[in-house]
Amino acid sequence: MHFKTLLLTLALIGSGCSYRPKQAGLVSLSGSRPFYRVQTHFHGPYSYDACDDHGRNQDGSVNLDCLHALKSSLCENHIDFTFLTDHLATFPEVEFKETLLHEDGDTEVLKRDSSGVHPIATRIHCPDGFEAILAPGLEASLLGLGFERRIGGDLGQRVNYYAANDRVALEKMQRDLNGLIGVPHTESHPIEYLKALRPEFIEIYNMHANLHPMIRRDWLKVDPYRPLFGFLKFLIDPFRLTNADFLFLEFLEFHPHYFEKWNQLLASGLNTTGVAGLDAHQNVIRFKGSDGARLESYRRMGRFISNFVISKSGEPDDVKSAIRAGHVYVVVEGLGTPESLDFHAQRSGGEERVGEVGDSVSLQGEGP
Repeated sequence: MHFKTLLLTLALIGSGCSYRPKQAGLVSLSGSRPFYRVQTHFHGPYSYDACDDHGRNQDGSVNLDCLHALKSSLCENHIDFTFLTDHLATFPEVEFKETLLHEDGDTEVLKRDSSGVHPIATRIHCPDGFEAILAPGLEASLLGLGFERRIGGDLGQRVNYYAANDRVALEKMQRDLNGLIGVPHTESHPIEYLKALRPEFIEIYNMHANLHPMIRRDWLKVDPYRPLFGFLKFLIDPFRLTNADFLFLEFLEFHPHYFEKWNQLLASGLNTTGVAGLDAHQNVIRFKGSDGARLESYRRMGRFISNFVISKSGEPDDVKSAIRAGHVYVVVEGLGTPESLDFHAQRSGGEERVGEVGDSVSLQGEGP
């Protein structure tokens, strides 16, 4: 019996309550291991379209305003681990060390392997003492998380390598880059392709798809413009009566299109994990909300929806392993952080836990 099951948690709040980010590992899931707040689809300065298409300056250097807005959002929202997923159009041309976005005051996350000791991620030390980790990766046809090196060859060879999208390419990225490899924008991929690919994870929610009129019309088969009308109350607000942090309530929908495909993958015997992707770019709505910040800032988007990953630690290998194992809850956190949540299996009449969310357990010998 597979428990690769999504728990969508709406933390219902009353008057005076608000989102309260918590330190990593301090909130226990009803006796299970601590969770880590993880984002699996996030675009940084090396995506050509990040920060209003100005993630980089004309000389190719990183736009520090963009970079610092991104890092500040991780600190303010206490996002423990963020997998950057920069676009194919720009990612292959950048040296691996640059994709780490390391600055003075940050710490390199080091790994020892057959090639020696080298950095694979960046630890950000936040003003309040919180620590957030950034790891580089790629969005092309595949979504590669936590790459630990860049492949060799000239630019054309690198582009071809990263652009490949079959099972062979997936296995190469796993082997060559120690990446966690899945599928973004599941809505646009036929189930036959997903079954042949056998991805480690798929997106069962993507905020960009939830908003984009053409994706809504062509792939989700829903009213393409409904979310746009909901934005008007936040754009036309002369008396500042609205709280733009609740903007997501105007468009948040969980479309059955994703779950139908996920169910088919699970039924075929593929233990594929479902995750939610923010697909944050900070490049859509420059208008400001009542708090004076742009409506879709990194900071505001970073608290809408989260992946709670049950992991031994918040370090790269452990987080990737936990996602691969399906130890993930998708939580609509914009209304508040749940104080406790749990989903596990235990034997009839006993108290021993025999499986966490994402595990497979046998019902052999169990009664009705």
